[in-house]
Amino acid sequence: MLENLRAVFRSLRRPAGTEWVLRMRLALPGAGLAEHMELAEALGSQARWVEGAQVLEEQVSEVPPELARRLTSAARSLRAHLN
Repeated sequence: MLENLRAVFRSLRRPAGTEWVLRMRLALPGAGLAEHMELAEALGSQARWVEGAQVLEEQVSEVPPELARRLTSAARSLRAHLN
């Protein structure tokens, strides 16, 4: 059901709805990095860049170094909107 809602909100370009679905998904076992990255994107789409960056930065210690660098770079990109 959550995947269906996620697809609907994405297709409608409703970042607040996508955020809501992803937060529920992340509360369940088995959620992965893709959900965290999509949540960060949804937050960024709502001009909540710091929150989006924090979501990515929380995952840095959980992934291999190369992916950690990409997450850090993406977090920096979100924070750059503050300038």
